[in-house]
Amino acid sequence: MEQPHSAFLIAACVAAVHSAAALVFAYFSFSVQSVACSLPLVLFASALAARAIRGDPVTLKGIEIGLGEKGLFHQLVDVMNSRQDRPRFLFVAMPINHFGERIRWSLDLIGAPYEEYTSGGLISAFLRGRSVPQLIDRKSCSMIGNSDECLAYLSAAYVPSITNSSLRSKAISFLRTDEQTMAWDVKLNQLGHLVQGWAYFYVLDLDTTPEGCLIAWGAYEPKVPFFHRLILQLAHPFLRRFMRMAFDLSKKEVRDSRRKMIDAILDEADTTLSKQKYLTGESLSHVDITFSALLAPLLAARLVWSPRSYYANGRFTSFNGAMNRMLDKWPRALSEFEQSLMERPCAKHVIALYENLRSKQL
Repeated sequence: MEQPHSAFLIAACVAAVHSAAALVFAYFSFSVQSVACSLPLVLFASALAARAIRGDPVTLKGIEIGLGEKGLFHQLVDVMNSRQDRPRFLFVAMPINHFGERIRWSLDLIGAPYEEYTSGGLISAFLRGRSVPQLIDRKSCSMIGNSDECLAYLSAAYVPSITNSSLRSKAISFLRTDEQTMAWDVKLNQLGHLVQGWAYFYVLDLDTTPEGCLIAWGAYEPKVPFFHRLILQLAHPFLRRFMRMAFDLSKKEVRDSRRKMIDAILDEADTTLSKQKYLTGESLSHVDITFSALLAPLLAARLVWSPRSYYANGRFTSFNGAMNRMLDKWPRALSEFEQSLMERPCAKHVIALYENLRSKQL
């Protein structure tokens, strides 16, 4: 997984090679046949140039070599790519991405060194054929997709290396895997997709202003690349219609079935929290963080788009006070659901976790 600036550098290099080849062909008045015969050489030269800029994986020699042991060319490439002193992990997500929020929050809680690259909503899926979140481990040159696998990887590959014994012990407990956590993981994976489908029914309705989904996807968010924001603002009519087909948002019976299943999981969470402090016992686990991250989009006015957004620990400044800017544009069904949801013990649990733990470490 390339950093955005590294990918741009590679693309610019390939474009430069092809441009130089075009100038040579024009200067020497190559025939069509000569150009066709030369194209494989141009492609090969582009590949070599891109590979040189890409550099070697850090695992190739088994140890990390210092800047002074590298040649001048690779020193310059490292400077341009900002490779020096970068955190171990690169985390890729989009703004409203409840599966991504569970990983982001978990990274914060266990104190993992990471930096985040924020992709515009749906851009990665449409342009790169990859869903988010993604977790890239620069130490092992690994890219992990799917939030369940990301948590499992952190538990196995990072937590044992935590030098602070107290934090390491808490992280082990937090990311533990047992019968209870696995059972809840299955339910919460289902809940995440149900929340997406049910909320999108209203947000992506053709009679609803696109403002809500544009804010959620990051069309006005400074941390989203400008090109991504531009695509979202220009292509949202197409994206909205595509999403309506992909999530089967034209059938009210599907909407009602999703709502019924959401309520069933929320009822179970309410019952569980009436008996114990957390969903899996008396100590915090990743299940509670996952549940909170998945439910947060349904608490948009209270948590995500409140005057001071709690979501992503306030990373997205465009979210601050967004609900006030929406005024009467937000679907009434979602506002009414949020009001009823806030009376549930499980929602109060989510709000308390966001208020008390979102900016803290274990």
